[in-house]
Amino acid sequence: MSITYTFEVNIAKKENFDLSAIYIIESFLETGWSLYSEKNEVIYTDVGDNDDFDFLSKAISKKDYFDIVMQKEKNNEIIALALFLSEKNNRYRIDMMITPEFDILLSPDDKTKKILISNLKVLDVNWYLCKILPALANKNLIIESFSFIQY
Repeated sequence: MSITYTFEVNIAKKENFDLSAIYIIESFLETGWSLYSEKNEVIYTDVGDNDDFDFLSKAISKKDYFDIVMQKEKNNEIIALALFLSEKNNRYRIDMMITPEFDILLSPDDKTKKILISNLKVLDVNWYLCKILPALANKNLIIESFSFIQY
């Protein structure tokens, strides 16, 4: 049995501010995260895949991917994708879901999760906090709540 780790971030809705999934994704990209896997592919769920989470891996441009995001947002679908971060010769992956209400769920990928104490399988939660929260704060998003669940 594996352990599942999930970070949940709720963004406050500000008046006169048109929050979008693209704005949230861009906030991560601007702090070093990447849309592209080692194979230079975007890993995402397509339009019409609201809760099956049948991830696709395709070599597409950022613009083409954002067109998909805009269509999913228009359809009130959950947006799911993988983001990657390179650090000290390691490449980490987090799976992100953005709900139509702009709640953000992040799960470290089992193959690349950052572990603090490997023999105890203790996730380095501090590392994730330092990589997630600044991405959102740098875009002036107000974090209404933040939680971490391990099960």
